[in-house]
Amino acid sequence: MKIALAQLNPTVGDLAGNAELVRAAAVEAAGQQAELLVASELVLSGYPPRDLLLRQGFVEACDRMLETLASQLPPGIGVLVGHPTGRGVPQGRVANAASLLLDGKVVATIHKALLPNYDVFDERRYFYPAADVAAVEFRGIRLGIHICEDAWWGQPGTPYHDEPYRHFDPVAALAQDRAGLFINLSASPFEIRKRNRRQQLVAQHAKTHGRPFVFVNQVGGNDDLVFDGASFAVSADGQVAAQLPGFESTLQIVEVEIPASDLPDAMNVAEETSIELPAAVARRMGIDAKDAAVKLGYVEESDIQSMSAVEFGYDLIDLDSLEVPDVIVRLIPESVARENNVIPLRLDGTSLVIAISDPMQFDLIDKLRFILNREVKCHVATDEAIERAIARHYGEQFCDSVGTGGMEAIGETKLPDAPNLGDMLDALILGLRDYLRKCGFSDCVLGLSGGIDSTLAAYIAAKAVGPEHVHGIAMPSRHSSQHSIDDAKALAVNLGIDYEEIPIDAMHRAYEQTSVVGDDLTSQPGGLADQNLQARIRGGIVMTRSNRHNWLALATGNKSELSVGYCTLYGDMCGGFAVLSDVFKRDVYGLSRYINDVREGREVLPENSITKPPSAELAPDQFDQDTLPDYPTLDGILIGLIEREESITTLSKTFDPEIVQWVATRLDRNEFKRRQMPPGIKLSARAFGTGRRMPMAARYREG
Repeated sequence: MKIALAQLNPTVGDLAGNAELVRAAAVEAAGQQAELLVASELVLSGYPPRDLLLRQGFVEACDRMLETLASQLPPGIGVLVGHPTGRGVPQGRVANAASLLLDGKVVATIHKALLPNYDVFDERRYFYPAADVAAVEFRGIRLGIHICEDAWWGQPGTPYHDEPYRHFDPVAALAQDRAGLFINLSASPFEIRKRNRRQQLVAQHAKTHGRPFVFVNQVGGNDDLVFDGASFAVSADGQVAAQLPGFESTLQIVEVEIPASDLPDAMNVAEETSIELPAAVARRMGIDAKDAAVKLGYVEESDIQSMSAVEFGYDLIDLDSLEVPDVIVRLIPESVARENNVIPLRLDGTSLVIAISDPMQFDLIDKLRFILNREVKCHVATDEAIERAIARHYGEQFCDSVGTGGMEAIGETKLPDAPNLGDMLDALILGLRDYLRKCGFSDCVLGLSGGIDSTLAAYIAAKAVGPEHVHGIAMPSRHSSQHSIDDAKALAVNLGIDYEEIPIDAMHRAYEQTSVVGDDLTSQPGGLADQNLQARIRGGIVMTRSNRHNWLALATGNKSELSVGYCTLYGDMCGGFAVLSDVFKRDVYGLSRYINDVREGREVLPENSITKPPSAELAPDQFDQDTLPDYPTLDGILIGLIEREESITTLSKTFDPEIVQWVATRLDRNEFKRRQMPPGIKLSARAFGTGRRMPMAARYREG
């Protein structure tokens, strides 16, 4: 089947504009003889529509637009489109839906079953979940259509506020309903390292069930989220058959080979474990192993209940003569082992091989996958042998918590590697470009200090909207160095952006000479009030230009400084968009080097801005490290506190305990500042904003 993957950039709420994107893509796909076009999740409304879904008339307008779109599509091509709907659900409820449009009609509609309610996702607030799923017939092929999270069942970090094993697996259910092709309509936001995870997930589904899989993702920025696209298709053996680029709207035709039968070929079933044919087929089809044995003709249905696991091709192992290393035993908590009568045996790559008495209990195996955050493979032993092994291997020396193997099992903290800088840069550029465009701005304005943060922010802005639409203002004070002014000028010349220099000393002195606040400033020159005043004078200048010319003001603070409050409310934090709010200082340096060395291949960002010691230059001889820990230490602690929610005790095993305590206290105390900062672009798993909801008035102190 020739399928068009339509990677589109919708605008939230622009129903007519979004429908036109789909219509134009369908015309292009029909011209290339595609039989089916697949767009992304909620493409008709744009994702995420958030509380627009609660506004009277919005969902009804989406339903009407769906019918209008169906009537405008070229004949002969099927179009799968995501949209919200109030149809087919209880009165007053809304479903996250996907519909198949063909020859002027809505011929089929499915609803999303798994509704994410974690991080930035809040879908249970809006949507009514599907109770079941079913394949959709299209030109002799049963399509396993599902939406985004439906493919993430049981994945770590996606708990749906409940254990996934208490929910049904939509993809497995579609396989059981004899779907010959899986199709996932997604609006999956960009996140560092997430693209590989998506591909691994989809490839695993394809290999498990023996079906090809098409994944179409939204692209573009909407508020604080950036969608990277990177849609793809995989063959039934999990190999990537087509890959669309990231961070751009595009359409690509892919020839998908559909298996002739929905029952896997017995000669081509490949299992890496000791499980043989019936269980392998069962796992791929999403059915019970005993049912698979009947389908394959191994046994009559009347005899099935009396057969043991060994008769289904499982190895029976001798546990009594087997000693399991302590580091492996640690991988399953004792309470889990005893409750489920399982014991770990060894690691096979990243998979954990276990002994279990009935490996056809797929619900239990999926539960263990979730708890252990690992793929699980099975050998069979008797209940009595497993009980003896548990008694022999578990004891008081083992902590009842899930370990991860090796040194990490005894508490070693490992910091993540630096992210893919190219993807991070593309996400920042696309996020800012779409925020400007979709909010109706043509230009942006920012302060240029000559430091690395404003330098990087200016580069991103120039790439997002063009240098002719970027306005940089240098605002030197009595504490500014000449090299900072020179670096700001050099950057403006290199980028070709508008540049203006406005000294602030006269305004600073005017405050000092004001009777109301003058004594507060002159009594402590270079003190906190004096430093913050300078930042606020600069913020006032930037906002004046923003208001007068309708330019979007950009805040340039990075995540490291925002975390510990090394920033000024109504000063450097003011503006309409915080470009670097989810970029740690280490990555500010990494991106700057990447731009010069890789993306541009020349010195665009002044070398001095990258190599000089960072300083706010708000007081004489001031440097960041006079107040803050060195940035590698600060970022390492912050990654642990924010992205992994680790305790002070845990982090103190790796870093100086006094520094950890200082950073943790500053992080908590400055939540009120971050609540008042402009929106920024989410890049990490735990960005400041809608996905991280910490209290401001709180007194929790560890220990």
